Amino acid sequence: METVVRLHRAGESASCTGLQPAGTGYGPAIPAAERALETGQAGPRLGLLTQDLGLQVAEQPERARTHEGAPAEPHGAAQVAAARERLSQEFAFIGYAGASTRRWRAASTARRAPRAIMIRLRA
Repeated sequence: METVVRLHRAGESASCTGLQPAGTGYGPAIPAAERALETGQAGPRLGLLTQDLGLQVAEQPERARTHEGAPAEPHGAAQVAAARERLSQEFAFIGYAGASTRRWRAASTARRAPRAIMIRLRA
């Protein structure tokens, strides 16, 4: 694993001080990923991803809604800053929704592609 990390960091032209000792505070994601590799069971990792995704999905529209009292079209200079912030948050939410959907679909397609290629090669 350390070799992989060193190669990755070298590719970024970044220094590498080696791997951190077990238990270093990176949260539950790394231990869950390591358990998934050891056991072949993705359940704990999937649970963390589902929880994280749920928090993000709930947080994004809530951030946009905090500005819902601001006018979409300002009527006077005093309302311009609030309207800009409202639109900024709304566009951020819409952009997040579109980008996250594209990422999940791309990841799903990438996982299926090698199998599809193998099937075509066998035929």
